[in-house]
Amino acid sequence: MTYKAFGENLEIYVKSDFLSKTELELLDKEIELANTNNFWSNPEGNTTDVDTWDGRTYFPENSEVLYHITQKVIDFYDKNIRSIENLNDVGQIFTALGPINRTKQGESLPAHDDLGPPEINAPVEYGVVIYLNDNFEGGELYYSEKNLTIHPKRGMLVIHGATKEYTHGVSEVTSGVRYGLTMFINRPDAF
Repeated sequence: MTYKAFGENLEIYVKSDFLSKTELELLDKEIELANTNNFWSNPEGNTTDVDTWDGRTYFPENSEVLYHITQKVIDFYDKNIRSIENLNDVGQIFTALGPINRTKQGESLPAHDDLGPPEINAPVEYGVVIYLNDNFEGGELYYSEKNLTIHPKRGMLVIHGATKEYTHGVSEVTSGVRYGLTMFINRPDAF
């Protein structure tokens, strides 16, 4: 089921069971590879906040899986959120694609918006989170300005507005390890 969560005018969309069992199993293999080879080190980070992200992100080597999932997210966006006309390159609509984020026990993610620092002036319209597991405790996605919390489920897709109105974070993981796939959707009219 696809719906605008938590109210008629909110830009938060949730789709349970967005990823198939096969897609999740392919991503499980990427996580296992990253854990075995300690590929979580990312000193450059995918953000200017290196202190938060260093050691917590991994860009999977299996680009075919990421391309497929990216196309699936774009199709969902096109059909359920905003129609995309004449988009030739699906990569155009993304500012960042496919980092897997790891949040270990005792870690959290401070509240933030998805626009990034003002000097970047990014045309981000939505943030995207796809949950890759749910065998952990804590680690809920919370919206500090909305007093809302989403409890992660394996394979669930969440798309939310990028503005300060949708400031969000991840509560502390109290046991286990939380894995999520994230990306950002640019405004189609920015190209």
